[in-house]
Amino acid sequence: MSRLLNVKPFRSIDDRRAITCIALDYAVVFAIAGLASWIDWIPLTLFALVIIAGRQSALQGLVHSACHFSLFSKKERNETLQFLFAYPVLDSVPLYREQHLAHHRDFARKTRDRFDYLHDVLELSRDGPWARTWVVFIKPLLGHAGYVFVGDVVRTYAGNPSHAFKLVAYWAALLGAAWWFGCLWSLLIYWVVPLVWLYPVLDIWAEMSDHLDAKDETRNQAGFFYSALLKGHETYHAVHHLYPSVPFYRLRDLHDRLQEKGVVMENSRGPLDFLGIVYRSLGNRVSVVEGARRDR
Repeated sequence: MSRLLNVKPFRSIDDRRAITCIALDYAVVFAIAGLASWIDWIPLTLFALVIIAGRQSALQGLVHSACHFSLFSKKERNETLQFLFAYPVLDSVPLYREQHLAHHRDFARKTRDRFDYLHDVLELSRDGPWARTWVVFIKPLLGHAGYVFVGDVVRTYAGNPSHAFKLVAYWAALLGAAWWFGCLWSLLIYWVVPLVWLYPVLDIWAEMSDHLDAKDETRNQAGFFYSALLKGHETYHAVHHLYPSVPFYRLRDLHDRLQEKGVVMENSRGPLDFLGIVYRSLGNRVSVVEGARRDR
C-alpha cells in the first residue's frame, strides 16, 4: 500500500491543531454545562451529559494520537502534556500505548484472538437480536460499562504505582481547586458522571464501529454522529490502521488521495449505518473466527 503514494507530506505534525482541538473540546464542555446549569431542566441536563461524554471520547482520541507520537511534534510533549487530555479521562499515554500497539500488531498479523474483545469480552457472540440489544445498548447504559471501566482503571494503575501517583495528584488538585472555587458539585455532575456512565458506553460503540463485521476488518467513519459522540477527531480508522503515524487531521486528505489511487474502503456515515453494523453481524461469528484461524 505504501508504494501507491508518498505519505511523507501527510506525516507533518502541527502543534497548533492539537492545542486548538483540546481548547475546542473544553469550550464545548463549559458551554453546554453552563447552559444546562443555568436552565436547570432535566432533559437538557441529560443532553449535556451525552455531549460532554462525546468530548471525553474526543480527548481519549487525542490520547490515541499521542500514543502514536502524532499529536505533538516533539515526542516528549505527547506525554508531558497528557494532563491536558489523558488524566481528565483517567487515562495515561504510556500505559495506553502498551496495549494499543499490541492491538495494531494483532490486526497486522491477523492473529487468531484479534476479535476476542468484540465477541467474548463484550459478549457479541450471543445469538439473537434481543441478546445483541441487551449487550450493546441496555446493559451498558444501565451502568455495567461504567462498572467495568472503573474496575479496569483501578487494576491498571494498581500495577503501575508511578503512573497512579501522577493521576491521583492531578485529580486531588482538580477536586481541591473545584472545592475552593465552589464548583465541586458542577464538576461531579458535568464531568465525573458522564465519565463513569456514558463515556465507557461510547467507547464500546466506537470499537464496534471500527472493527465489527468490517469487510476488510477495519472501517472509516464520517458525519456528525461519529464526530460528536463516538470517534471525536479521528474518524478515518481504516486509513489510520494503514498509516498509524499520520496525524488525525490529515487522514481525510490521505483517504481522498487513496481513493484517487483506486483504494476502496468501507465507510459508516451515521446512526443508521451504526445500527446496521450492530445487527447485520449477528450471524457472522463463525465466519470471522474461521477466517482468523485460516489467517493464522
